[in-house]
Amino acid sequence: MARPKEFDQDQALRKAVRLFCQQGFAATSTDELMRVMDVGRQSMYDTFGDKRELFLKALEMYVTESVSSINIELEKPGSAHRRPAKCTR
Repeated sequence: MARPKEFDQDQALRKAVRLFCQQGFAATSTDELMRVMDVGRQSMYDTFGDKRELFLKALEMYVTESVSSINIELEKPGSAHRRPAKCTR
């Protein structure tokens, strides 16, 4: 029987997004990812796959959350043109 995950997968993935944004894919090591995400090597591979798969999942999360935040702004009443842009990354 598989052990339950002892970490929040979304939170760990958000930490990976930040690290990839700061350093880029090539300059980010697996050891750095494990440290920043606060997960062990086996948990990382079991949950996210290899570094490339983790990057693709992080990219998907980044795009999904970015588009969602844009849609929220666009759905607000009034002109989106007059509201200041919010940069969160």
